[in-house]
Amino acid sequence: MIHLVSSDLASFKTLKLKPGLSILLADKSAGATDRQTRNGAGKTSLIELIHFVLGANADKSSIFRSSALAPWQFELSIDVGSTRITAGRRGAKPSLVHIDGDPSSWPIKPTLDDASGSLELENEDWKTVLGHIWFGLQARREH
Repeated sequence: MIHLVSSDLASFKTLKLKPGLSILLADKSAGATDRQTRNGAGKTSLIELIHFVLGANADKSSIFRSSALAPWQFELSIDVGSTRITAGRRGAKPSLVHIDGDPSSWPIKPTLDDASGSLELENEDWKTVLGHIWFGLQARREH
């Protein structure tokens, strides 16, 4: 389950989710005509952010690698197995995923970054961990 979507970007609006079905809707202003759409409300951006943090490829055309967003970390508080962790990724270093939580049961363990003091996983290893825990896929290597 996704519990929280957040960022260290000050203008980002944190999204808290509750158990059960979550539906993201965009309100249409009172008095809006049938031609005025709900575009630009952030529905697709939220899906792209979740996809990015969960390991999507982030080539040079990725919005998260743009100069406006690259320095900022985007995070998900999620259940990985029976453990709630926070995973974060930034466009400036898309090959790394920062982990806050207990990864002791994972087939590939994060390493401690001495400079930041945070646990880090290579993005490819992150996808392997998620595939193993969520879908029972074999981990390509054990650490």
